[in-house]
Amino acid sequence: MSNDAPAPRRSTRTQAPTGKPHPQPQTPVKARKPVDRDEQLRVLLYNPKSALVNVDMLDLINASTFAALSPAVRARLAGLLPPTAFHDFVPFLAATHPSLQHGPVATPSSNENTPASTIFTSPHFLSAVRTFQDHLYSGWRTPTHSELVRKFQEGVNAATISVPWKDEVWAADTRAEEEEAAAETMATAAVLVPGEKECRLSDLARSGFLKVGDVLAFKRRFAAHSLTVEKDILISSISARDHTICAIIAPSPQRAVPTQISALLPEKGKGRATQTPSVTVASPTQLENEVLDADGRVPRDARPNGNAWKAITGDLDGRGSRENCGTLFYLRSCYLAEQS
Repeated sequence: MSNDAPAPRRSTRTQAPTGKPHPQPQTPVKARKPVDRDEQLRVLLYNPKSALVNVDMLDLINASTFAALSPAVRARLAGLLPPTAFHDFVPFLAATHPSLQHGPVATPSSNENTPASTIFTSPHFLSAVRTFQDHLYSGWRTPTHSELVRKFQEGVNAATISVPWKDEVWAADTRAEEEEAAAETMATAAVLVPGEKECRLSDLARSGFLKVGDVLAFKRRFAAHSLTVEKDILISSISARDHTICAIIAPSPQRAVPTQISALLPEKGKGRATQTPSVTVASPTQLENEVLDADGRVPRDARPNGNAWKAITGDLDGRGSRENCGTLFYLRSCYLAEQS
């Protein structure tokens, strides 16, 4: 080419594709590890995360799947079944049974590795299947648990571990259940009968458990104040209409009702009491609040919740011959016992 020849033109256009794709980088494919059948079986039979935990075992173990097995496998599995599972089973008696003295006895059958189809739906089989799944899920088939069982058995055989008798364990469990049931019953009773649902204070007055002239003794400890409040409550009258109680309480920390006030009460069953300062109450809780108000040492906002039925005792007959007849809680139980 001479120096005078024109230079070749260069185009800025993109070169047309030639139709041959550009080679893409190949991602190396990891070779699959061969399946370890033994490990797979171990996970199925011993691991708590086994797929057998959540499946319906009757879909896996039934008459159809059993018949599909080879004769050798069926013979091996048949040895795990009881004699009563087979078609040709004939009832028999053991050689030591006393009935052998009274005539011929059928001999045990020689099963042919063909169990009856009903064995796979019997309650005993279903229970065994559920137990297997429970043990599998709970981890009782793991090597760790098996090692614990082995050490326990060795300790029992070597007399280094004390094992309680079955009867002792049963008695302890039964006692715990009875105590729990009793506690639940008491809790239910406390909720259902807090003092004013099955028996009211007016019921005790109506039925004669409480009468005019009786003295009730209140006593309660307030630990936050290092204080014990004790005060007598004199029943001055009982309403004939609704049997609410009119009571006289000394308006001071003094415990006993003044003698001159109790002397003003009429003989039981003879007329009405002389007009004296009193409070009218319809429940033990209301009576407790009136007592504490009269005492004046424990403000209302500092009074913890409590069972007023158990804080008030019936010291009956306030004319000098006082007799402790138990708490209002006890009198209430007596009343309910008479009503039942």
